[in-house]
Amino acid sequence: MFNNKTITCDRFLSIRCKAFSTEGVRMNRIMVEADKVDGNEVTEGRVKVWDSVCGCFTSCHSLSANTMAKFRNVSQP
Repeated sequence: MFNNKTITCDRFLSIRCKAFSTEGVRMNRIMVEADKVDGNEVTEGRVKVWDSVCGCFTSCHSLSANTMAKFRNVSQP
């Protein structure tokens, strides 16, 4: 069920964070995927980070669950 916290489209952010264990804190491009809605069940979209090595957004990062939750909150419309 949609509510005012449901993210309906992918959101892109630039945030200072430590996204990968081999790097320090720096500006990273973040993508918060749209939430998946299946009937009355809403699954939160994944948080992905731009990986300049592979040239795409990846979910293989070192962001904590709390940090990803903060990014989801910031990306809400």
